Amino acid sequence: MIRTQDRLFCAGLFFLALLICISTAEAQERMRVGLTSLAPTTLPVWVAKRQGYFQQEGLAVEPIVFTSGTINSQAALAGEIDIALGSGTEVFTIRLAGEDARFFFGISNFMPFKLFVQPSIKSAADLKGKRLAVSRFGAQSDFLTRYAVSKLGLDPSKDVTILQIGSTPARYAALKSGSGMERSCGFR
Repeated sequence: MIRTQDRLFCAGLFFLALLICISTAEAQERMRVGLTSLAPTTLPVWVAKRQGYFQQEGLAVEPIVFTSGTINSQAALAGEIDIALGSGTEVFTIRLAGEDARFFFGISNFMPFKLFVQPSIKSAADLKGKRLAVSRFGAQSDFLTRYAVSKLGLDPSKDVTILQIGSTPARYAALKSGSGMERSCGFR
């Protein structure tokens, strides 16, 4: 559980980072901020916008929600957004591809993710041969899923099938319905 003072501290950090970005750039009518889904880590942006903190500082912040960190990063590289709120995973992927990207602060000191599975899965061995849902390949959900599977003693490239399903709500719907994914899992 995140304490209220921790949330306010995180919101302050994000707000400070936006001010730094704007003060070093030419004046803009609006700042487009890419977010990955409606996740707990994006809460400071929504709170700051709803409470009018950005407007009080003369900032016109436009949050834009993407279905995965991979797409969020691609939008930043293409110049479609001014700043991407994402994970280090996407930054490392961009850097490995030879592109320039900077990760300049962290919004939380924990990973707010859990592995959700069908009730019939009782142990790590039960995951063998099953389908696992991630947002997109290369996104944080992909990295964490592969990491978790390997920590459970399974080989993510051989023992499970990892599928790109999309946003957290889409992965949850696939898990809940079982349609096309009889034993799906996903992070969030």
